[in-house]
Amino acid sequence: MADTTIIGLTETTSPTKDDVAVIVDNPSTSTPSNRKITLETLHSKLYSNSVQSVTDGQDVAIKQFDGVEVARIHDGDTNSVTSSGTGASTLSGGTGKGGFGFRRPVYAVTAGADDESITLTLQHSGALVKVTGAAHDLDIILPAVPLGCEGFHIDFVIVTSFSGTNNLEIKTNGDSGDNMYLYVNHNGTSAVDVSGGDVFRSSNDIAVGSLIRFTCAQGGDAELWIVELLTPTATGGTIESAIA
Repeated sequence: MADTTIIGLTETTSPTKDDVAVIVDNPSTSTPSNRKITLETLHSKLYSNSVQSVTDGQDVAIKQFDGVEVARIHDGDTNSVTSSGTGASTLSGGTGKGGFGFRRPVYAVTAGADDESITLTLQHSGALVKVTGAAHDLDIILPAVPLGCEGFHIDFVIVTSFSGTNNLEIKTNGDSGDNMYLYVNHNGTSAVDVSGGDVFRSSNDIAVGSLIRFTCAQGGDAELWIVELLTPTATGGTIESAIA
């Protein structure tokens, strides 16, 4: 068929699934032929509701626009590593089954002035937030979680200590009705704070390396949050009814 004839056709910008396209069947043989195919059939051959590698024994990398890998489908034992020493110690995976690995989004925050608040959105779910303590209090507001949208979760890690009497406070978005339930492991000792309140308040001297994890288990007008605190010192945080 003449290329100029096809190029000269009127373009459609709103095709439907029953529209027909022309393809060349067996183009690499001595007997190629023109065939028709509906867009619905073409789409089903190119896309599906599953993601699958076209080559056995090869990972599938998922990348953002600039080429940075954010997730990977592992195909069995594709990333084994052997030590450089004489013992040839080996990190190996299962040859019959791979898995899915991903990189969490990471944010960093430092207080620039006393009691300034930063409000998170639902899009921050799954993130790791590095908190740099400073000579100011830092307030973080969690997003409002609608009923039916439970599962929001986010972690905070203290990477630099707060100075003096300054601390970190993390509050729910609502003004009343929300509750946090705090479960603590500090220096190998377990503790809880389930007396009620919608604010997590760190101790002034919360240690570097402390991890504070928030999970919303109930959304709506009376949100329920599970708060987990891992800290290497005897003090860490409490649940309060208001930001100080």
